[in-house]
Amino acid sequence: MQQEPLFITDITIGGEIHTAKIFGNVDKTTNFIYYTFQLSDGKRIMISKFDGDKWQITNSNDGTNDLAEQLGKIIDTE
Repeated sequence: MQQEPLFITDITIGGEIHTAKIFGNVDKTTNFIYYTFQLSDGKRIMISKFDGDKWQITNSNDGTNDLAEQLGKIIDTE
């Protein structure tokens, strides 16, 4: 059975517009809630609030969370 997205929206990342399907998930070992943004170009970005305050990208170690904050605002307003 394929999971249905919570919602679908258009987002701008790096000047490019992407259609994103947003899925909500729960880590079965830690119970952390995280969200997957499946972009129209096939890439996936996962974000979570591990510390309870700030959105963080969970599938990257690049150290920047500006994108996570941008995507988190979408979750917070839906």
